[in-house]
Amino acid sequence: MRMGPQRAFSNAGQVNGVDLALGRAGVTPEEWTDREYQVGRRLAELGLPEFCQGDVVQAAEAGVGVYDRFIPGGLDRKSLLKACEQAGVKLYTGNTKDADYGGDRMPTEAGVFTLDYASIFKPTNTEQHPYVLPYDQQWSWATEQGGNGFSTAEEAIYMAILRPKVEIGYLPYQGGAIRCQNPDGSGYALSVDWGAGYGLRVGYWRRSDTYWGLWALPRKFRALGA
Repeated sequence: MRMGPQRAFSNAGQVNGVDLALGRAGVTPEEWTDREYQVGRRLAELGLPEFCQGDVVQAAEAGVGVYDRFIPGGLDRKSLLKACEQAGVKLYTGNTKDADYGGDRMPTEAGVFTLDYASIFKPTNTEQHPYVLPYDQQWSWATEQGGNGFSTAEEAIYMAILRPKVEIGYLPYQGGAIRCQNPDGSGYALSVDWGAGYGLRVGYWRRSDTYWGLWALPRKFRALGA
């Protein structure tokens, strides 16, 4: 089942009367849980487990903002890639097997991940960081941004690909590669790569690699109950 534009949740307008505009300073717990329930139902239509409403309420009671998104535990790459395909995201060579290189698997942990979609693939200084940095320096950059290092591949697929596709109906960036913390043997780590031409895939880079198109997603994450 593919998602038509009429089913997308827009950050540029309202969903059931709830203002979800990017850049809004605040959001009430009720508005936040309403958004997450709706997104959770849509993700369930794409084959993922439906959000536990009690977990969403618990996350909201701990304090949330408009850029906070609920992430359920136990999501693996295979199910996430299938959900992306169902949502209309092109996969590399058109199938989940070729779109997933391999490497260590790190299923998601339930909690709240903070991400402004407008920041995806954006540099943060005049040196264009975190681009053109090796793994260790990108990790340091991510901690300077307030993250606990950077995301796993599973978190990157969920937060930077699937969630914006479901919420706003499209991927709000040109694309590139997101370096992730999943190791792949000695001296390598996974990445989540997106391009309109080749589609979505999980790849890998040497930890020493620097590249103009290799970004990183700061892991601004709060575990459920923390």
